[in-house]
Parts: sequence; structure tokens; C-alpha cells
Amino acid sequence: MGNLEPSTKGTILHSLRLFLKTCPTTGGQITMSKETIESCCSSQEVAVISCEETGKRLFEHPVDAE
Repeated sequence: MGNLEPSTKGTILHSLRLFLKTCPTTGGQITMSKETIESCCSSQEVAVISCEETGKRLFEHPVDAE
């Protein structure tokens, strides 16, 4: 990965968080949910993977509304 752009490395490493079995900071459970994010002009459904104990988000990705 040494010759990749920093943004590409970030995307790859961010995606690898999907495969975590425990929360990296607490060792606790990881949960998956679907949430709506609101902005000034729109709302969007996202899939969220987070640490159950702390609520810290590990991964967030838009999902289709259909």
C-alpha cells in the first residue's frame, strides 16, 4: 500500500472496518443499524456500524431508499 494516494489508503482501511468482530477501543460488541441523516436540504438513509457501548461509528455508507 506504500505507493497509493492517502485518500485511497483511507478508503481501503475504512472499508476493512466492516470485518471487525469487536470494537477496537473497548473490545465490546459491534452493532449495525440503518439511520436517517438530515441536512439543511435533504435527508439520506445510511447503514451504520458502531460500537455498542460507546456509540462510536466505525463505518457509515449511504443505502438506496428503494
